[in-house]
Amino acid sequence: MTAFLSADWFAALHGDGVELDDCTIEITVLGAPDGDVKWNVEVSGGRMAAAAGARPDADIVVTLPYDDTVAVARGELAVSVAFMRGRMKTAGDPGRLLDVLAATARPEYDAARATLSAATEF
Repeated sequence: MTAFLSADWFAALHGDGVELDDCTIEITVLGAPDGDVKWNVEVSGGRMAAAAGARPDADIVVTLPYDDTVAVARGELAVSVAFMRGRMKTAGDPGRLLDVLAATARPEYDAARATLSAATEF
């Protein structure tokens, strides 16, 4: 099992064939057990990779409380629902944000999320 939000978890959060234009996303998780966590996702050429740390050049910046981040990772809360309920704060390019929200509604996203969740220790 991989610890949630650990370096190994970020390394496992990757994929090919991502149907999303190239973009970068910085995510801040507030109130994690060891304090706030910043990480980032880069989508380039249909490939997605994640890494620990801030991304100052991010197209989109997202901030979520820890409990909601866990719920998203487990599939208990859709990313778009967190956004619509105001639980997820965002900044940056609104068009790209809508593209990302649409991508998280695809079955491929949910399958990849479920696979990673099954291998994650929360």
